Amino acid sequence: MLRIALVALALLATAACSSVVSVATTQPASYDYVVEAWGGITLAVAPGMSYPSDSAIPIELHTEKAVRIDSAMCLARVDSRTEGNTIYILLYKEVCTPSSIKSISVPLFGIARGTFEVRYDDQAAGYPHLGTIQVNS
Repeated sequence: MLRIALVALALLATAACSSVVSVATTQPASYDYVVEAWGGITLAVAPGMSYPSDSAIPIELHTEKAVRIDSAMCLARVDSRTEGNTIYILLYKEVCTPSSIKSISVPLFGIARGTFEVRYDDQAAGYPHLGTIQVNS
């Protein structure tokens, strides 16, 4: 019984530690970091395709093109904001944990119908253009 309690306590401590590490190390990834460590970012959308506002834009990282290796850094989350007809995407990096995300997409919920430029949200890099999408409803 004591052994089970100790194992349960160890698992709980590991999960708690992972959560603390994730919160403590999460920070915005600059565009330069995304290019160097994750090989760059592109929209995984078909040209000319229109997307409903209740869908999400798939995003791809090109890790095979990375020129820098940070083996302990992973993708923590993706944030987006819309200003006019521009959608800004910002990736966050963190020390890798079991909760680090594996696939990337940006929800279009609440976005009006129209054509939108998609840019990486990094003022220092000049808000690099990632593509254009059409939202149909």
